[in-house]
Amino acid sequence: EDEFAGAKTRTDIKHTPGNGADAYWTSDDFIWVKDKNGTWQKSTGTTLHDGGTSAEFTLPGSMADYDDGCEVRYTGTSVTSYGAYNRATATAVYPTQTRTTANDFSKAGEWGDCGSGVARNTGNPDKFNFTLEHKPAYLCFLPRCENAALAPNIRLKSIKITATKVYFGGAGRDILADLYNFTDGENLLRGLSPFGNNYIEVTLPNFPLSTTENQAANATYLVVPPDTYDFKIEYTIKDPTTNVEMAISQMLTNVTLNKGEINDITANLVPPT
Repeated sequence: EDEFAGAKTRTDIKHTPGNGADAYWTSDDFIWVKDKNGTWQKSTGTTLHDGGTSAEFTLPGSMADYDDGCEVRYTGTSVTSYGAYNRATATAVYPTQTRTTANDFSKAGEWGDCGSGVARNTGNPDKFNFTLEHKPAYLCFLPRCENAALAPNIRLKSIKITATKVYFGGAGRDILADLYNFTDGENLLRGLSPFGNNYIEVTLPNFPLSTTENQAANATYLVVPPDTYDFKIEYTIKDPTTNVEMAISQMLTNVTLNKGEINDITANLVPPT
């Protein structure tokens, strides 16, 4: 067994609002690499370096089984339940999701994250190097409640985002959650899935709200296909004391989401009087 080394970016993203993000490999990550016969081989072991800024992946066989310039894919674990699809070349974004911790991107591979790269011979007889390029876009929701009297008393129960228009999505133009073909390693192509929805709804464990954006308290991340969208966003808030809850809507138009970029979305969640 030989190793592929030098991955620069991956799955656990550390985001600073307005300033992009750093990404890290995690110990349960794995990759797919195409061998000389055109067969995708799954890595069998992962060793992290420098806190996950780089990693080494052990592959089946020997170095001779892989060409210089062989293709590398990362597709996470989101398509595990769809065995008929090649997990090396597909990823899934599900319409209903759950978060348990605020400001946590470590499970992005379950939400549809994916990427690709090309592995190059380093001259070391045991290693190739590659850099992964992420192909989805990412949303970071940072809601707040500027009413100082109300903010301590309400909680964020869920976020639902609906694509009312997808400008360049092709067939199924309003689709947001789907099983996506990632065969070319570059584009998430819609239309593979037994589902296919224009929304993603995330259930949250009653995140608190502050009068200003508070990333540690309630930042919520989504993985979405890159495109230009019109969105309706519904934030469901609840007063735990009275059990009264309501949805507050936000409309966004002509929002361009690019590959590999995190887009911050904030809203002032003050109920109408």
